[in-house]
Amino acid sequence: MLNCHRIIPFLKVSFFLGLFIPPMTFGQSSKVECVAFREMGKFCYPTGPTGPAPLLVFIRGLYQGSGRVESTAARMTAANAALEAYQLSSFKRPVLIMGSSHLGLEQTSILELEALYQRYNLGEFTQYTLAAHSGGYDGLFATLREAVSLQIPMPEAIIMLDNFYSVQPANTELYRKVLEGGVSCGGFLTDHNLDRYRRLYKNPKCTVIGPENQNHNTSVLPTLQKFLK
Repeated sequence: MLNCHRIIPFLKVSFFLGLFIPPMTFGQSSKVECVAFREMGKFCYPTGPTGPAPLLVFIRGLYQGSGRVESTAARMTAANAALEAYQLSSFKRPVLIMGSSHLGLEQTSILELEALYQRYNLGEFTQYTLAAHSGGYDGLFATLREAVSLQIPMPEAIIMLDNFYSVQPANTELYRKVLEGGVSCGGFLTDHNLDRYRRLYKNPKCTVIGPENQNHNTSVLPTLQKFLK
């Protein structure tokens, strides 16, 4: 039975439904491999030695203006776009990239992750950090609902990437409950989210940078670099 925390490793040359993914590297030497993750996105891992590192689950924002990317091919393209735009291969850790902002982890996702770890000799899946950008708040709250109901492990940390859009009381209460439960939290916000952040999300248990000198897209990478350990 899975407990609350787990891992993974990253890309080379991969084809899925005719989509080409170019080779990438971690740092100076570690190559990266990516495979399709069910019909949801991409699972990438470093093939060279990296040491223990928790999985990063990255839930992208809207893709081409849509919060629901329905086709598998489009989800793969959206995941690849996020992988490149936010340099997610620059972290020496495995990354699961959701190809639609509404998708989150569920029990079958965890079973698939465990199977991938075994298949690629990645050790035991024990920890993950959950990061959501912009409209990815939908997938973030979907994942947290599963975790609070004990269907999946709770993330060890959440990273809020200017995703303070939901005003639904059920979501904001869930956010507070997760922080009170001890999950670490950090992130950034920009001016257009400032009012919602102050009213609904500001919490001493979450270190949020901004809105000064923050950009909705270019602040994603430095924020991940700051809060990923």
